[in-house]
Amino acid sequence: MYTELKTSLVKRHHRDDLIHSLETLLDLSLVHVDIQGEDMDEQHAPSRQYCGLFHMAGVHACQVHGGSIDTPIRLDPGDLLIASFDVHGDLKAIGLQIHGPSLLRGRLYFTGGWHRQFHEVLPPWFVIRPGDAGDVYRRISNAMIEVSQSSITGRGVILNKLAEILFTIAICHYAKRSDANLGLFTAFSDRRISKVLNAIHEDPGRGWSVQTMAALACMSRSSFTQRFTQLMKMPPGQYITYWRMHLAERLLQDPRLSVADVAEQVGYASKAAFYRLFKRIQGMCPGEMRAVRAATTAGDEGCRSAP
Repeated sequence: MYTELKTSLVKRHHRDDLIHSLETLLDLSLVHVDIQGEDMDEQHAPSRQYCGLFHMAGVHACQVHGGSIDTPIRLDPGDLLIASFDVHGDLKAIGLQIHGPSLLRGRLYFTGGWHRQFHEVLPPWFVIRPGDAGDVYRRISNAMIEVSQSSITGRGVILNKLAEILFTIAICHYAKRSDANLGLFTAFSDRRISKVLNAIHEDPGRGWSVQTMAALACMSRSSFTQRFTQLMKMPPGQYITYWRMHLAERLLQDPRLSVADVAEQVGYASKAAFYRLFKRIQGMCPGEMRAVRAATTAGDEGCRSAP
């Protein structure tokens, strides 16, 4: 009996660690949803930054078929189907078709390079229903349906924000109910690897080397590198670069910090080296990124304050 209880506690703690890690990663990934019209091309993503499609039944039910689905699936109001892209930007569930008169559909994506990990984690498709996901999900999905039927000012922005919340709930709910190994998320539940990840996150500007990270994990360099790469889908050095660029993207939103300040905080003494890496990973220079974020924020504020 003691053994059964101990095993149950270990599994529960592992699941709790997994969910906490998943929530942290979703927060770091800056998930966005763009709710779009009925003419959206669903078979191919316009950018590899996009990771999937968001489909929620509105006031009317919808039907899902194709894409390895033998029997058509009914989506009732508030039901959400997430369909994911592969690394090439194509739907994993080829031929998936979803039709309905009040379907709310859009694309979901992640910034800062994190979409690469989610390509590995997300299944071809999964469905979340209000009856399973709980009261919070039900209230938010109802609010989204209500907004979609209204003429409220800022309707598009509000729908996107609500959709982002629903997607976060959906991923966490999927993780809790799934018996599948979620790959990336288990890295944060691996105590040796998570110890290194936490240290990197807390002190990104440190001069990290494989030797330093392996010692922190109490592993040999080769074993650490192999295990880290297996779980994170990239070698340790590349992960540190992506993490620094992601953090830099957030820091650039603070107008009090110069680009040189941001570079120093994320571990780059050379402003030129920081510029090169940032542009290679983010697709634009730090100054351009700052201008884009400022314009987006101004646009959102304009929608909220418009009469």
